[in-house]
Amino acid sequence: MQQVLRTAWRCALLDRDAYSGLHFDQYATANAVILVAAVGAIEAIVVALRSQLSNIVILVLSVVVESLASWAISTGILWLAATKLFHGAGRFEQALRMTGYAWLPFLLLSLAAVGLLPVVSGVSALIFAAFVWYGAGLYVISQVLFELTPRNAVAAALLGAVGWLVVRFLFGF
Repeated sequence: MQQVLRTAWRCALLDRDAYSGLHFDQYATANAVILVAAVGAIEAIVVALRSQLSNIVILVLSVVVESLASWAISTGILWLAATKLFHGAGRFEQALRMTGYAWLPFLLLSLAAVGLLPVVSGVSALIFAAFVWYGAGLYVISQVLFELTPRNAVAAALLGAVGWLVVRFLFGF
């Protein structure tokens, strides 16, 4: 697990070599599921502790499901944009494992849940930071996996990140 966290940290730092190494890691997809679920669980636990909710299990399960759903949907949008719109090459499973490792910035949502920074125009600065950081990870993935030009990588990454944002709004945060 220590290697998984080290790789996730390197991906969070937008290390192209870390993302490239995920091509060859046969356990990376399962580890990505665990990373996404763990980040969602941490966010839910922080919210539950701050709100003093008594039904923490239901909250954790619902936030984990929302995290997994938004991860799959944003990855699907990224993959569709990269392969169908911009004619990049790359399999959905590869994109799924890479975006799972790019999920670490969403730990900032836990900090947003405790009100660490003030809300500006209805959106916490930490939520915006997580969105931008995740989008930057999607940009690196678009170049590493799909071999897109910088311009097309920006467009594909933006579409994938907006997909995450839409799911978050639909589930409500």
